[in-house]
Amino acid sequence: MLLILSFLLAMTAPGQPLSGAKESYRNPNGPLPLFGPPGNLWDNGASNSTDSVASQNGATFFARTVDDFVLDASGCPTDQILITRIRLQMVQFDSAGQSFGVEIFADDGSGTRPDSFTPILDLDESTQVRLGQFGMTSSLFEVEVNPADPLVLPSGRYWISGFGTAQNANFLNFFAASDGMPGEPPNGLILSPNLGVPDWTPVQNVIGPPPLHLSFALDGGCFLDQPFQEVPTLNAWGMIALFAALSTAAALSLSRRRSRKGGRAG
Repeated sequence: MLLILSFLLAMTAPGQPLSGAKESYRNPNGPLPLFGPPGNLWDNGASNSTDSVASQNGATFFARTVDDFVLDASGCPTDQILITRIRLQMVQFDSAGQSFGVEIFADDGSGTRPDSFTPILDLDESTQVRLGQFGMTSSLFEVEVNPADPLVLPSGRYWISGFGTAQNANFLNFFAASDGMPGEPPNGLILSPNLGVPDWTPVQNVIGPPPLHLSFALDGGCFLDQPFQEVPTLNAWGMIALFAALSTAAALSLSRRRSRKGGRAG
């Protein structure tokens, strides 16, 4: 079963022999471009040019592959971070071009997995750029999301997934693996209920070792706008006072208009 899952959830370069439970798609064309400039909030690194793991909406199969990041609001008076740009690198079959989506999940408090299967944010790509060939029948893409509305999150740990949006019968889109953020352990997770992975599971437990980082970068900074404040609700006496004030203002305005009219008439 593990070998079947490995074959379906990770890609194998044409001409390479099967290597036990671990199957990945190896890029024969050398290193591919790095994120430039690096993400100033978080940078997990560009594709390692070797591995990628299924992450796709599918008519037959469904998978989400996620990795975590931390937003540090130290020194930010609002304790909130504004994300202005998200970049990810994804591998896609050349014969099945499609758009990409991005989901962000809350952490469950343990730092080891999302708190549910439901994202707190679901975002559409802004642009996609082909970076180069990745194997013989696939290419690496850099996907960028520039949120139209302010994307503000409190400090803490979150999980991110990039995925293909097309309802293809098979997996044709894969989240590229990377070398990861320095000092952070590789802890990519995968979920694929159709293939017997009904809960968030470490990638290496499904497709074989090693554990993997995934390729993404975040840009932004401290969110400095004042938080939204509700207008206080007026009680009955407040409403009476407001009505009286408005009535007085209306009477004065009317009086001035009449006075001017009377003056012109004289």
